[in-house]
Amino acid sequence: MLKKIFIFAFILFIIGAAAVWYVIYQKPTGLEPNANGNDNPFGDVSPDQTGTPQTPGSDGENNIPLGTQTQIQELTQVTTSAAAGAIFIESKASTSIRFMDRATSHITDLDLGTGKITRISNTTIPKIYGALWFNGGNSAILRYLNEAGNTINTYSANLVTPKTIGTSTTALKELQGRFLAQDIESIALSPAKTRIFYIITENGVGQGTIANTDGSKRSTIFTSPLTEWIAQWPAEGVITLTTKAAGGHGGYLYFLTTAGKMTRILAGVPGLTTLTDPSGTKIVYSDDSNNLRVYVPKTGTTLNTGLSTLAEKCVWSKKQKNIMYCAVPQFIPRGTYPDVWYQGLVSFADGIYKVNTDSNTSQLIANIPAKFNQSFDIVEPMISSDDLHFGFKNKKDGTIWVLRLASTTPQ
Repeated sequence: MLKKIFIFAFILFIIGAAAVWYVIYQKPTGLEPNANGNDNPFGDVSPDQTGTPQTPGSDGENNIPLGTQTQIQELTQVTTSAAAGAIFIESKASTSIRFMDRATSHITDLDLGTGKITRISNTTIPKIYGALWFNGGNSAILRYLNEAGNTINTYSANLVTPKTIGTSTTALKELQGRFLAQDIESIALSPAKTRIFYIITENGVGQGTIANTDGSKRSTIFTSPLTEWIAQWPAEGVITLTTKAAGGHGGYLYFLTTAGKMTRILAGVPGLTTLTDPSGTKIVYSDDSNNLRVYVPKTGTTLNTGLSTLAEKCVWSKKQKNIMYCAVPQFIPRGTYPDVWYQGLVSFADGIYKVNTDSNTSQLIANIPAKFNQSFDIVEPMISSDDLHFGFKNKKDGTIWVLRLASTTPQ
């Protein structure tokens, strides 16, 4: 009898050990271009194989059970784990924030009025590090490294309703699309979100290409012996190219038309980072001393805002063309900027300022550390069309938050 018990226990031990091994060591297959050029990122698979949506239980990525409500506050935490990106989804009836989980690419909506949480998709694509949204939040350009970590993959994905399999149906959508060129170093969406501009390096030469969002109808409009560029597309007729910032080294900003004509706008600014407004008439920029200034190319005038921050911590208002909102650190440690910040050697605790670029005045509208007892190093700021919701990613952990500006008061 004891011998049978021992054998039974030994079998259970083997089964348990095998399960632990599978959980710890089994690696998920990432989304990578297929050798046969098939646009299906999961290859030619049957409906029950890799790539089909997994049945959701609870939203493990942000620790909020699906189908429940969350409490919407003046400062609302949208995720508790890192996100690839987010976008405001707006209608006359409501404003929601749609976000993509970095670890899995699962997409979820949070209604900022009711607090309702809705899972949109659960197609799994591991380790997405960036998402550029278009088509009203129903499409995104996903950026991630391949499994070996030596190639940048860029995938233009659409949310689509899956085909019915037998009598089985699901309300969840799937991500389908096609790969763009490999090793895209910088990419930007047009203001209308219908085209892209991206830079790759070919034979040591930087090449800038315009294409549709799915990569079709490509046209190379720019070549340069320099390959280290940051591309943005603020106005339909203006693409901006800024040299990658480094403290102590002069940076340059150029305007590039869609026909390929380049115009130098700023030159020799050490540690230069820039953000051009949607009309293409004003540029907010910062230097390696974190001085935030506004330059007007038409008049050649420069305004000093008196704020110390990086231009990429700002976002232009969608409601008033002369207004921008900037995250400004309470304290900036010594160091070579922006290098030490990019490298993660320093971190900030930001408040939110409203800047009027016509009157050159600024106003603290949210002293986040004092009012909410929270410390955020804000990146990827975004603003709703009514200027009532300020969304951002916390650089410290990649989480998404939303600050309601309507009820904030100067402090």
